[in-house]
Amino acid sequence: MNRRRQRGSMLIEAIIAMMVLIVVVAGFTTLTATKAAALGDAQARSLATRCADAEIARLRGLPFADLEKENNRALTLAGVDGGRGRVTVRKTDDGLREVRVRVMWRLRTGADETLVLYTLIGPEMK
Repeated sequence: MNRRRQRGSMLIEAIIAMMVLIVVVAGFTTLTATKAAALGDAQARSLATRCADAEIARLRGLPFADLEKENNRALTLAGVDGGRGRVTVRKTDDGLREVRVRVMWRLRTGADETLVLYTLIGPEMK
């Protein structure tokens, strides 16, 4: 009878060990998937920021008189899900140009994300 009881205890211990292992593996899988999604979102945000920054730099290199032609120009962000953007240029009261670059993209969760960079550009000083 003692052996039978011992065998039953070993079986219960094995079942409990398997359940613990399943919980650990499921937790690790969920953690890995969450980490991969967060990494993808961070990479998309970084690329969108670099694209917006590059567009600001490009606009700063244009002649001041040509900035108005860039108003309401659409942008496309290659390599980013749902990546798109828009440039707006408006005159300020003090004669400068306020340039706004808005970029939008879609996160892995399906939510839309937006980044807006502003700068002021003045006429060339000669």
